[in-house]
Amino acid sequence: MKRYTCKLKTIQIKVSDPVEDATKLTRPEDAVVLLRSIYDELLDDDQEHFIVLFLSAGRRGVVTGFKVLFFGVQACILTDVKVIFRNALLFGATAIVLAHNHPLGDLEPNEADVFITKRCVEAGRLLGIQVVDHIIISPGGEWVSLKQERKELFFLPSIMTIGWG
Repeated sequence: MKRYTCKLKTIQIKVSDPVEDATKLTRPEDAVVLLRSIYDELLDDDQEHFIVLFLSAGRRGVVTGFKVLFFGVQACILTDVKVIFRNALLFGATAIVLAHNHPLGDLEPNEADVFITKRCVEAGRLLGIQVVDHIIISPGGEWVSLKQERKELFFLPSIMTIGWG
């Protein structure tokens, strides 16, 4: 008889009280300002990075944290919906903003961008965590909001909307 062992990973998170001047997102431009500051800190801006902003349950639209979850190469990135929402749950988020950069500068959402957005909106619906937007940023500072460009990706009539509508 074979014996199997399983090593469980311990998860440790640090929670602090929100600061008085916490970042509040009321429109995509607010998220872009925060995201640009995060991307400016990354040393390898020649590859894609996927970031999630976590929004507060208690105070609507207040960012309680962020995490760089995935990184890829210049033209693609692999993402995992389970990892995105595991982190959202650990942060106690009721809403999230997805973001990634396109190092080559093309802001046109590709099939993978649309696919991950749809999957996250569907998963969020089941978990009660709204995907407010998916923002793509270029190295030149230009950006696109999938919520503004492809509103149909975010339309779920059975959930309440939080954020910029």
